[in-house]
Order: sequence, then structure tokens, then C-alpha cells
Amino acid sequence: MEDHFRIKILTATIDQQLYGLNSRFSEQATELLISSGSSSPKDGHGSFKVDDICILNEKCYPKDFSEQEMIFLKYELQHCELHVLKHQM
Repeated sequence: MEDHFRIKILTATIDQQLYGLNSRFSEQATELLISSGSSSPKDGHGSFKVDDICILNEKCYPKDFSEQEMIFLKYELQHCELHVLKHQM
């Protein structure tokens, strides 16, 4: 019974904390944080996601890059991804 009570309190506390965090950050800010994590080649290839980086670039910097530069960026990122895979330890 005591374990059940502890789990109920823990679950309620976690839900309250998550609600507080979700209401503090906008959906756009949360998406930016999640997407920016995909630009790190740390831990090898697992966290480096070319498509996520391109989407982040299109959403956050649409006026900074021409359409041609966006296409070139994708090819450069794919090249970088291959380089990371090749030189993984």
C-alpha cells in the first residue's frame, strides 16, 4: 500500500512539473530546442539528422538563405554525415 501511495505522489509530481515546463515554453521554442539537438555529431551518427537540420533552417532562417543555398546545405550536411560515419571510433 505504501509503494502504491508513493507512486501516486511521484506520478502527480511529475505531471505537475511537465505541465509547468510545457506552459513556460512555446511550441516553437520547444521545437527549436529539439531540432537544434540534431545538429550535434556527438555520440556518432545517432543524433546527427540532416532532415531535421534542414527543417530547422527553413523555419528559423527563411530569409537568410536562397532556395539554391538551402539545397546546397542539404548536400553539404549529407557529406558531413558520411564523414562522421567514416571516422567513427
